[in-house]
Amino acid sequence: MLVALCALCLCGSTSVRAAESWPRVYNEGVTAYRSNDLAKAVAAFERALASPERELQVRSRYNLGNTHYRLGQAAEKQGIEQALPVYEKSLKEYEGALALNAQDEDAKFNRDLVKKKIEELKKQQQEQQQQKQDKGDQKDQDKKDQDKQDQQKPDEQQQQQQKPDSSQEQKPQEQPAQTEPKPAENLDKQQAAALLDQLREEEKNWNFFPELQMKDLKEAGQPVKDW
Repeated sequence: MLVALCALCLCGSTSVRAAESWPRVYNEGVTAYRSNDLAKAVAAFERALASPERELQVRSRYNLGNTHYRLGQAAEKQGIEQALPVYEKSLKEYEGALALNAQDEDAKFNRDLVKKKIEELKKQQQEQQQQKQDKGDQKDQDKKDQDKQDQQKPDEQQQQQQKPDSSQEQKPQEQPAQTEPKPAENLDKQQAAALLDQLREEEKNWNFFPELQMKDLKEAGQPVKDW
């Protein structure tokens, strides 16, 4: 709630007219605030704090709290770091107004509101910082993993060079099909000796009929071989 003071139209001594300037200064701040000229409003309310009147000081600090709060909202669009100091100024002004008048319910309400706002922003700030840290840690870990992979690549390439190409790898020679062994190869010595004796015995009984052969050859007029 913005509080405005009506300028007193009093006639009197020079000191009285000087006293009348404080409400005027205060009202200049109110006009600037309503016109959204917040910088001018801050300057006017701060000047009005010099008033000897306690009530005017309370109202000036209260409206300074309002003005800084709106400035904080504008700064929040640029980031939490820019907004926090402005909101803290607003809180300080509300607490200043309560120091002068502890019964000011509007100042109490606005003070608690700004406190909650500051706590929320600080929490968001911590979360953002944690996220940045986590991203930084993840980036560092990714870099370490990449470096490790890069170190392993030369070893893998070397192993691949040492390993023969499967396409060029020689196939084991196929064993020639085993032929059935000749009967004589499978005979033991006794069987071989017996077979040899049998052959010799049979050889004695062979009859080539050499006379007949020779006779047939002579009759045919073929040359005779001397057996």
